[in-house]
Amino acid sequence: MDYKTSIEEGLKKALKGRDSIRLSVFRMLLTAIKNKEVEKIGSLNEDEFFALVKTSVKQHLESIESFKKGQRMELAEKEEKELEILKELLPS
Repeated sequence: MDYKTSIEEGLKKALKGRDSIRLSVFRMLLTAIKNKEVEKIGSLNEDEFFALVKTSVKQHLESIESFKKGQRMELAEKEEKELEILKELLPS
C-alpha cells in the first residue's frame, strides 16, 4: 500500500472512530500532498512524501515552542498530539 492510500485509509478510520485530532492531521496531509502534486505536476514519490511529513513535523515543533512561550498550553498540547501522529508516519 502506498503512502497516499494509507493516509486515505487512516482518514476513513478517523472519521468512523470520531478521532478529531487524527482526522485533522490526515486532512492536512492530504491537502499538502495535493498542493505539492499540483506544484510538481505529477505524483510524489516516497522520498518526497517523507520530506513533506518532516517539514510538517518541523512546523509543529516550532508551533509548540511558540505556544509554550505564549502560555497557550491547550494549543501546545493539541500540537503535541498531532506531532505524535505525524511521527507514526515516518520510517523508524
